[in-house]
Amino acid sequence: MSWFNQFSYPIFSVMLIIGAILLMRRLKMKLPVMSLITIILIAGSIALNILLRPGISTVNSPQEAYDLIGNGRPTLLVFHSNYCSGCLAMNPSIVALAEQIRADYNVIRVDIHTETGQILTQALGFSASPEFVLYTPDGREVWRGHTLPNEESLQIALGGS
Repeated sequence: MSWFNQFSYPIFSVMLIIGAILLMRRLKMKLPVMSLITIILIAGSIALNILLRPGISTVNSPQEAYDLIGNGRPTLLVFHSNYCSGCLAMNPSIVALAEQIRADYNVIRVDIHTETGQILTQALGFSASPEFVLYTPDGREVWRGHTLPNEESLQIALGGS
């Protein structure tokens, strides 16, 4: 299931295109029209992925992530996939939260498909994207979830009010 979650965007895109082709065949559309519509669907799917893409990791090595976790500031670690529909949909909210808490927290975004991401997912116990992990200033994990937390819930998880 984790594999499906990580690649949900291209899977849904392919399913949509195949469904459209089957529908057009059922409606007995002419081949040039079917081809044009299929090309438009493929181009639109690629363009939407590029436009909504969550971006790359904010750390370049596992060591850089470990150095930030436990450096005296709370750390929010975000595991994401550039091919996960949920990650694409949450991206604007994740960016907004990161900007809102950046003064008080380290915010680390890790693309699970990079070499760094693969090492960190194994070392830190990743289950499915998107996944959010909160660490105390001394590096202890205190919260983990698949829904985007808000600043108040992060403070509560850290023991504040």
